[in-house]
Amino acid sequence: IIIIIKMKLLRRKQPRSIEDVEEYAEGAVSSNLYINLDIIFSNNKSESLNNNDDKNKEAFKNAEHAAAHIGKALAITNIVKNAAYYANLRRLYIPASLLAQYGVSSEDIFRSKPSKELSDAIFEFANTAYYHLEQSRKMNSLLSKEHISVLKVAAIAEDILEKIQKCNFDIFHPDLQNDSNLSLQLKLMKNSWKKTF
Repeated sequence: IIIIIKMKLLRRKQPRSIEDVEEYAEGAVSSNLYINLDIIFSNNKSESLNNNDDKNKEAFKNAEHAAAHIGKALAITNIVKNAAYYANLRRLYIPASLLAQYGVSSEDIFRSKPSKELSDAIFEFANTAYYHLEQSRKMNSLLSKEHISVLKVAAIAEDILEKIQKCNFDIFHPDLQNDSNLSLQLKLMKNSWKKTF
């Protein structure tokens, strides 16, 4: 999923708003989750004796709703995590309206110039990802273990959000680029044990 996000981002222009990023995420990230959920739904449907059909449909709708939010959280967190990398390529995927709201110019970012204003903009952007992550998790009790297995990628967004916060929302902080997977692996193990995502 992360590779797909990066490849599709490289072909895009800077989004105007957070809503543009969310729309992009729906098509580029959430859609991949929908495909996996659809496979599970189809398998469950063929295995059921139609007496659980309504229950399966409801669980599938809830899983799709959670996937939409997870896709948005993943797209936003990856944009933030990789912002410094893209800035070196003179590409910018942080919404233009968000940067303008905080008085941050694209040239400041291309020059790798951290500032309180940029950190404030990143805080707001990351907060949007956190909102989507929390909305997806509200569905947890309504999902089957098969749906949860697909949605466990939410741990990636959670892990990146924690790194962003530890770096004080500084997109140029070297620790943000650290790809150590230990914390992510621990989250995945904990979530698996708790049967959550």
